[in-house]
Amino acid sequence: MIGMYEDYNYHDMFKEYAEIISGKWFEENHLEIVGAKIVGNYMYVKGYDGGFPHASAYVKIDLKESKIVNYYNTQYECPVEVKDGVYE
Repeated sequence: MIGMYEDYNYHDMFKEYAEIISGKWFEENHLEIVGAKIVGNYMYVKGYDGGFPHASAYVKIDLKESKIVNYYNTQYECPVEVKDGVYE
Protein backbone atom coordinates (compact mmCIF):
# COMPACT_ATOMS: atom_id res chain seq x y z
CA MET A 1 0.00 0.00 0.00
CA ILE A 2 1.38 3.39 -0.98
CA GLY A 3 1.75 5.81 1.91
CA MET A 4 1.87 3.25 4.72
CA TYR A 5 5.19 4.10 6.39
CA GLU A 6 5.13 7.02 8.82
CA ASP A 7 8.88 7.66 8.63
CA TYR A 8 8.76 8.49 4.91
CA ASN A 9 7.38 11.78 3.59
CA TYR A 10 4.79 10.57 1.07
CA HIS A 11 3.19 14.02 1.02
CA ASP A 12 6.14 15.38 -0.99
CA MET A 13 6.31 12.28 -3.19
CA PHE A 14 2.62 12.57 -4.17
CA LYS A 15 3.00 16.31 -4.78
CA GLU A 16 6.05 15.75 -7.01
CA TYR A 17 4.30 13.01 -8.99
CA ALA A 18 1.27 15.25 -9.54
CA GLU A 19 3.61 18.02 -10.78
CA ILE A 20 5.45 15.71 -13.17
CA ILE A 21 2.32 14.33 -14.83
CA SER A 22 -0.08 17.29 -14.76
CA GLY A 23 2.08 20.35 -14.07
CA LYS A 24 2.32 21.40 -17.72
CA TRP A 25 -1.46 21.27 -18.18
CA PHE A 26 -2.07 23.34 -15.04
CA GLU A 27 0.61 25.84 -16.07
CA GLU A 28 -0.96 26.26 -19.52
CA ASN A 29 -4.31 26.95 -17.82
CA HIS A 30 -2.77 29.39 -15.31
CA LEU A 31 -3.57 27.23 -12.27
CA GLU A 32 -1.45 26.20 -9.30
CA ILE A 33 -1.62 22.62 -8.01
CA VAL A 34 -3.04 22.77 -4.49
CA GLY A 35 -3.90 19.16 -3.62
CA ALA A 36 -4.10 15.55 -4.75
CA LYS A 37 -5.82 12.37 -3.65
CA ILE A 38 -5.29 8.75 -4.69
CA VAL A 39 -8.33 6.54 -5.07
CA GLY A 40 -7.74 3.06 -6.45
CA ASN A 41 -5.51 3.29 -9.53
CA TYR A 42 -6.15 7.00 -10.05
CA MET A 43 -4.82 10.26 -8.66
CA TYR A 44 -7.13 13.27 -8.67
CA VAL A 45 -5.26 16.59 -8.74
CA LYS A 46 -6.80 19.98 -7.95
CA GLY A 47 -5.62 23.26 -9.46
CA TYR A 48 -6.64 26.75 -8.35
CA ASP A 49 -5.74 30.30 -9.39
CA GLY A 50 -6.79 32.35 -6.35
CA GLY A 51 -8.02 35.27 -8.42
CA PHE A 52 -11.38 36.97 -8.46
CA PRO A 53 -13.43 35.46 -9.80
CA HIS A 54 -11.41 32.36 -9.04
CA ALA A 55 -10.96 29.38 -11.31
CA SER A 56 -10.33 25.79 -10.39
CA ALA A 57 -10.04 22.50 -12.26
CA TYR A 58 -9.27 18.88 -11.58
CA VAL A 59 -7.48 16.18 -13.55
CA LYS A 60 -7.67 12.42 -13.18
CA ILE A 61 -4.36 10.60 -13.65
CA ASP A 62 -4.13 6.87 -14.40
CA LEU A 63 -1.30 5.70 -12.12
CA LYS A 64 -0.57 2.60 -14.22
CA GLU A 65 -0.23 4.58 -17.45
CA SER A 66 1.12 7.79 -15.85
CA LYS A 67 -1.10 10.00 -17.97
CA ILE A 68 -4.12 12.27 -17.63
CA VAL A 69 -7.33 10.44 -18.53
CA ASN A 70 -10.03 12.98 -17.61
CA TYR A 71 -10.61 16.66 -16.78
CA TYR A 72 -13.20 18.26 -14.50
CA ASN A 73 -14.09 21.97 -14.44
CA THR A 74 -15.67 22.14 -10.99
CA GLN A 75 -15.66 20.29 -7.70
CA TYR A 76 -19.21 19.16 -8.45
CA GLU A 77 -18.08 17.27 -11.55
CA CYS A 78 -15.10 15.63 -9.82
CA PRO A 79 -16.18 12.39 -8.10
CA VAL A 80 -13.57 12.80 -5.31
CA GLU A 81 -13.09 15.58 -2.75
CA VAL A 82 -9.54 16.96 -3.02
CA LYS A 83 -8.61 19.20 -0.09
CA ASP A 84 -6.32 22.19 -0.47
CA GLY A 85 -2.79 21.54 0.84
CA VAL A 86 -3.36 17.80 1.21
CA TYR A 87 -1.54 15.20 -0.87
CA GLU A 88 -2.74 11.72 0.08
